[in-house]
Amino acid sequence: MSNEVFFLKDKWLSECLGAYCYALNNQGLAFDDLPKSKAVFITAKVRDSDFELSRKLLEIGFRDINRQVTYRKELNAVDYCPEAEIRLPSEYKILIQNSFPQFSKFSFLFEFDRFTMDKSLPPCWSAMIKGEWMNGSDSNKRFVVVYADEEVAGFILFSEGTAYIIELLCVLKEYRGKGLARSMLSLLERLAREKLVSNIVVGTQKENPNSTYVYQSSGFVLADEQRVLHYSRGIELHD
Repeated sequence: MSNEVFFLKDKWLSECLGAYCYALNNQGLAFDDLPKSKAVFITAKVRDSDFELSRKLLEIGFRDINRQVTYRKELNAVDYCPEAEIRLPSEYKILIQNSFPQFSKFSFLFEFDRFTMDKSLPPCWSAMIKGEWMNGSDSNKRFVVVYADEEVAGFILFSEGTAYIIELLCVLKEYRGKGLARSMLSLLERLAREKLVSNIVVGTQKENPNSTYVYQSSGFVLADEQRVLHYSRGIELHD
């Protein structure tokens, strides 16, 4: 089986976590060739229809973590109403920003993140990864931020390109149920249309009903679903 399943090193994640991190790929190292005396972490994303691959991974010690669902919204002129306003109470405002220094107050909210759901991993990993991702030097990353009386109430981290990719969307619990997520998505859609971007894509967890509801009710449609599996060895569970 070592000749059938291969894993490619994730250099960015390896540097971020201080471990040898890999992802399932059609090239790279066979499982038996991975470092044996080092801390190793592997991610595999497999469609439910690929029973044989899932079986192989589970047999060598992978853990079933969650289901990742991908939603897509195609932006066409037919459904666009340019005069539509983003309506929020006067105490709220939404801005497009190139940086976002207040991530720490949101880091505890990612309970459905795959690194948080995997109890075999250090609890600090999820915040470390997202903090590094948000503070990275990628010039294509931008933020939609909603403020409530000058305090940050929520944000979207997205990447610009031929499609807009939503990396993170979060609203503080005390501000939920007020339409802030949809308002931020509406502003992002307006920006995408102005830049002639035809698609917005986002990945989230099937286990997160609030997230899936927000996207579905905002016109996003299911594009893909994958099973997320993890493998790790030699990783200590301290913060």
